[in-house]
Amino acid sequence: MTMRRIASILCRAAGGIVSLFVSMYGIYSFDGMTLAPDAVAVVLFGLFPALFFPVFVLSFWRLRLAVIVHWVLAVGYLIVYSILDFRTCSEMGYCGSLISIVVQTLTVPAVEAAFAVAFLNLIAWRLAAKPPSAR
Repeated sequence: MTMRRIASILCRAAGGIVSLFVSMYGIYSFDGMTLAPDAVAVVLFGLFPALFFPVFVLSFWRLRLAVIVHWVLAVGYLIVYSILDFRTCSEMGYCGSLISIVVQTLTVPAVEAAFAVAFLNLIAWRLAAKPPSAR
């Protein structure tokens, strides 16, 4: 086994563990939400993270597709989380700019974990690819 293969397996294992926690957090956070104010955003807020582990399982058959879907889920989760943060802070009257809300949302551990899964799977995919032959 080569070092690239070992590193790829370690990245996938770490990505799998983190994706399981992100999915569990998504289910947990959706359980306590009320759908009345903004049903679509709230459903997406619970759905995006909940799909991380099933997409990780998909990566055993189609790693490249799983990498793309993880990035779509991570960016979508950031957008939905930012929308809900903006809604909350605008109701309370303490909002800054939209960029500051997105940057603040990027520091939330659940969003960081979602992007960590996307990065780990991207690294695992690149390491699993055949290295270019030396000329």
